[in-house]
Amino acid sequence: MNDYLWVEKYAPKTVQDCILPDDVKQTFLNYVNDGQFPNLLLSGGAGTGKTSLARALCNDIDADFLFVNASLDRGIGEVRTTVAQFASCSSITGEKKVVLLDEADNLTQDSQKALRALIEEFQNHCRFILTCNYPHNIIEAIHSRCSVIDFHLRDPKQIATLSAEFHKRCSSILKDNNIKFDPKVLAQYIMGHAPDWRGILNGLQGCTGTGELS
Repeated sequence: MNDYLWVEKYAPKTVQDCILPDDVKQTFLNYVNDGQFPNLLLSGGAGTGKTSLARALCNDIDADFLFVNASLDRGIGEVRTTVAQFASCSSITGEKKVVLLDEADNLTQDSQKALRALIEEFQNHCRFILTCNYPHNIIEAIHSRCSVIDFHLRDPKQIATLSAEFHKRCSSILKDNNIKFDPKVLAQYIMGHAPDWRGILNGLQGCTGTGELS
């Protein structure tokens, strides 16, 4: 069912496939080459590719990972049970273990304190990746235990460069789905909503039901 959604069907499978600023991409390619990485806190606006990048990294290093949507599972019980049970056991196949906490800034203060303890306890065989829109909502004790990577794009030239890359990606997707479109109209739409790549792709899928982007 999820394959019907373009954001799922065309989600990048590798770090190389992700559309990112050069410095961020190189950092993650280095993680792939090294086969290891520190605990990570990925912060930035909605739709900028934080979760997609985290999943792609796990795919690249063939990690056994647990995905937790923190906006749905905000309580301390979820952190202490599901996360602790996963993180406490070594992978039976020898794969690296990663806990991906999406929208971690929605976790309660008590849950974050419990998470801090888990990060310390299982640091020898499990890594944690947290994504958030509002890093100031993450307690300092977690900040200090993670490498923080900022996804906020402030340079107009950088946004334009990435928008051009995303234009190529969207053109390929539209052609794959036999959608008629004017490249200039597509460019205007992307620049009007960048850098919310997820929102752009959802919007394109929603307004091309007739087989044409007008």
